[in-house]
Amino acid sequence: LRKNARPSAIFDWLGGASKSRVKVLADDFSLRERGIQRSELIPEVQISNVDALVDFLLEEKRKAIWH
Repeated sequence: LRKNARPSAIFDWLGGASKSRVKVLADDFSLRERGIQRSELIPEVQISNVDALVDFLLEEKRKAIWH
């Protein structure tokens, strides 16, 4: 999620989610492919790599939304 994106409901959701232990991760490969710099992302987004994201998704009792 970019800082300069149009305001939407997702920004409100992220504010509440970050207080509820929800992690928002973005894979570094996709960011590079799209030319998105870390400085363009909102603070709630953590950069990770695809392998770590897959491992994270496979953890027991983990729920994920991949978009």
